[in-house]
Amino acid sequence: MLTRKRVPKIIQEATPGTKLAATQAIRAYDLEIESTAEYEKRAGAGLYVGNAETGIHGAETGKCSFKTPLIGTGSSGMGLACLILLQAAWLKKTVEVYQVTSDITNWKTLSLDAWLDGKKKTLFGAMGNIVLDWEARRTEGAMLAVDLQGLYSAIIDDDLPAWVPETVTPMRMTSFKINNVAKKIHSLSLDMQNVVVPRSDPNAAAVLRTNVMPETEIAHYMITDNAPQITIDPEDELVATYDFDGLRRVQTEHAIVIVFSDGTDTITITLPKVQITECPSGDRDGKSTIQYVGQCNHSTGDDAVSIAVT
Repeated sequence: MLTRKRVPKIIQEATPGTKLAATQAIRAYDLEIESTAEYEKRAGAGLYVGNAETGIHGAETGKCSFKTPLIGTGSSGMGLACLILLQAAWLKKTVEVYQVTSDITNWKTLSLDAWLDGKKKTLFGAMGNIVLDWEARRTEGAMLAVDLQGLYSAIIDDDLPAWVPETVTPMRMTSFKINNVAKKIHSLSLDMQNVVVPRSDPNAAAVLRTNVMPETEIAHYMITDNAPQITIDPEDELVATYDFDGLRRVQTEHAIVIVFSDGTDTITITLPKVQITECPSGDRDGKSTIQYVGQCNHSTGDDAVSIAVT
C-alpha cells in the first residue's frame, strides 16, 4: 500500500452528524486521518496484580489534517472544496462573502472520506480550524491548513474511486495594506483559532449512528469560540513613518486588507480592527523586520474576518 495513493473527498452535511457519502474531490497535501478514541484500563480489585480484564475505548472520534490550495472557480466564486471547508470553520456564506458568525444556526458540519490505496477512512459530523498561510514566491500560492475533528467510522476495504479535483491556479497576493497604506511583507498567517468540541447527545446516537458504536453519545462536533489572529513580517520603518510599538502601547486598532488573485478571481480579506499584541524585531535576509502578531476584533457586528470573492 502506497502513501502517495490517497484520494480525499468531502461534502457538507444536510443535518449535522448525519453521514453523507463524500462527492467533492479535494487536492490535499500531507493528509493524515486517525482515531482519537480514548482508552481506559480496568485495573480494579482482584486476585492478581497486572492486567486481568480488557480495557475500554471511549467515543469513536477522529481527526484529520491536510493542506489545500485556496482557489476560485474561475467565475467569481470560491472553489467548491474551499467553500465547504470555510463553512466548517464557522464562516457563514452569504452569496460569495464568508464571514465569522455568532449565530449557532449557521453551523455547517462536513463528512470526509479518505481512500488510502484500498482502505477507506471516514470522518463525519466534523468541524475544525483553518489557517490561511501565504509566503512570497512560493509556487503553490496561498494555502489553507485544515484541522478537523469529528466522529470516526470503522475502517473498511474499498477500491480507490474516480477522483477529479478542481483545477488549481495559484492565488497570488496582489495587495497588502494597513490603514490603506501598502506594506512590504514576506509571509502571512491568519489563524481562526477555533475552539472545537464534541456536542454530547445520547438521544441522537441511536438515530444518527449507522457504522459507529451507538455508545458514542456524541451528535457531532461544534465550534464554541474563536480568536482570529494574524501574523506577518513587515519591513521595519522609522517611528516617524509607522510606529508599530507606539500603536501597541496605546492599544490602537487598525484595518488590514489583503487581496489575492489568480488572474480571474479576486479574493479580498478584510480585518476591520486589528490590535497589535506583540511586535518584536526580526531579520529577513539582512533586512530588519517586525514580527507582528495581531488580534482580529469585531468592528460592527460579526465582522472580525470577512472574505469576499469577486
